[in-house]
Amino acid sequence: RIEIDRTRFEQVLTNLISNAIKYTKEGTVTLVAQTVHGKCEIRIKDTGSGMNAEDQHKLFSPYFRTEDAETSGVTGTGLGMWITKQFIEVMGGSVDVESIHGVGTHVVVIFPLAKT
Repeated sequence: RIEIDRTRFEQVLTNLISNAIKYTKEGTVTLVAQTVHGKCEIRIKDTGSGMNAEDQHKLFSPYFRTEDAETSGVTGTGLGMWITKQFIEVMGGSVDVESIHGVGTHVVVIFPLAKT
């Protein structure tokens, strides 16, 4: 069990999943939630275009968008991931990205488990 704002959590998942879908022209998008080392780990995995290391470091910056031949048709302001990170952190969680260009991306959200 995790203690979070349900509305904000739904917005976080909606944004992360819709981004994964936008950047996956062919392949799959999968959500996996599990307990890892006493924390709730939510992993959104896609087999989309992926991104290089430099873009991974900038992903959660305001107005940042990956730009290459594969992503040129994807629309957006570059604020979604920044806002998503703010929501996650306000709820006591963290977010990170693991990606390989041309292979896919995993966005990993971690929340502490509620104390019972």
